[in-house]
Amino acid sequence: LSAVCSVFFSLAFATFFAAGSWIKSNILVSFYKDHYIVFGLNTESSFLINDLIKRKEKVVVVESDHNNPLLLQFKKQRATLIIGDGSSLKVQLKASILNAKAIVTMSGCDLHNLAILKTIIEAPHKPHLHCHIAIDNVMSYKLFEPGAYYSIKNIKKRSPGLLINIFDLNELIAINLVQSMNLGGNTDTTSDSSEPVSILISGFGVVGEAVLRELLLLTHFCNHKKTKIVIVTSEEND
Repeated sequence: LSAVCSVFFSLAFATFFAAGSWIKSNILVSFYKDHYIVFGLNTESSFLINDLIKRKEKVVVVESDHNNPLLLQFKKQRATLIIGDGSSLKVQLKASILNAKAIVTMSGCDLHNLAILKTIIEAPHKPHLHCHIAIDNVMSYKLFEPGAYYSIKNIKKRSPGLLINIFDLNELIAINLVQSMNLGGNTDTTSDSSEPVSILISGFGVVGEAVLRELLLLTHFCNHKKTKIVIVTSEEND
C-alpha cells in the first residue's frame, strides 16, 4: 500500500508540475507585461537569466532544442519556457513580445540572432522594444553599416519603436577587464626616459583575443612609447 501511494503521489506531483509549466508557457504568458525575452538557452545566457530571476524580473526563455539539458534546470525556477524557433512570428507573439520590456538574442549563432531581429522589424505589429543582439563574428557588424539592411536608419524606417543594442559578449568582458586595470600606474607615462607599460596575457582564447584588441585600442600614452604586450599560450596555432 505504501509503495502504491508513493507511486500515485509521485505521478500526481509530476503531472501537476508539467501542467503548471504548460499553463505558464501557453496561457499565463499572454498576460505578461514589461518582461524580458531571452532567445537561446546556453551557458552564457543562463547567467543572464539567473540574474534577472534574482532581480525578480519576469523572464521568458525561447529555445529551439527540446533536448537541451538546461531546460530541466530552468523549469524548476521562475522562468517561463517556450520551445520553438525564435525567428518565427508565431513564437514571438506567443512570448508576448508586444508587451515585453526587452529582448536579448543569445542563441550562439549570428545568423539566427539576426533572423530573430529581422522578424521583429518586418512584423505587421510595431512594438516599442529594446533589442539586445549578440554578435560573435566581427564581420557581422558590416550588416549594421549605413545603407545595409540592419542600419539604424533602415530599422527606424521599418519599425520606429525599436531601440537596438549590438554587443559582443567577449568584447564586453574585455572592456570591463581593461577598465579595471591601472594601466601605466607603475611607470611615468609622460616621461621619455621611463619604462614602457608592460602587459602579460596568459592564455589566448576568444576572450584573450578580445582583451588584446581592447588593449591595442586603448593603450596610448603621452610619451608615445609603444606598450609591450606579451602573450603566453600553450596552443601553437593561436
